[in-house]
Amino acid sequence: MTREADEARLVAAVRGLFAALDVADFEGARRRLAPVVDLDYVGLLGGTPQRLSADEVVRGWRETVPGLDALRHELGDPRPAVGGAAGMVVCPVEISHFLDDRRWRLVGLYRLGLTRSEVWRIGSITLEIEREEGDRSLIAAARSRATRARPGGHDLL
Repeated sequence: MTREADEARLVAAVRGLFAALDVADFEGARRRLAPVVDLDYVGLLGGTPQRLSADEVVRGWRETVPGLDALRHELGDPRPAVGGAAGMVVCPVEISHFLDDRRWRLVGLYRLGLTRSEVWRIGSITLEIEREEGDRSLIAAARSRATRARPGGHDLL
């Protein structure tokens, strides 16, 4: 396979992950993840980077995304790089979260590390925030709504 073909597959894996998340296709998102994912949202949430199983990452998304009215990841021009069985995609992103009449918008840069086994899978996700606009508290409201919507779920607040 040529370098250009590998780079195209890297970009397709990244675009596929965020397209799946935007429509709450958690199985589709899960298929694009490596078994273990290094997740770094420190620039947004503080704390420290986490090493999680792919199932734990998806569980976190399942606890929030269904409670939103809509989620949209607008990826800018991705810059892929590949070296053997490792790859990286860096791309600007605008992420919009919608709930009722509220919007929370993040603008920043994603750095995604990928590894190739039979296909390219995402093994690290770092989100660097340049700016944030809107109502961050809508995430807590979305989690609460998602909890109530799950079979057997209840609102703990």
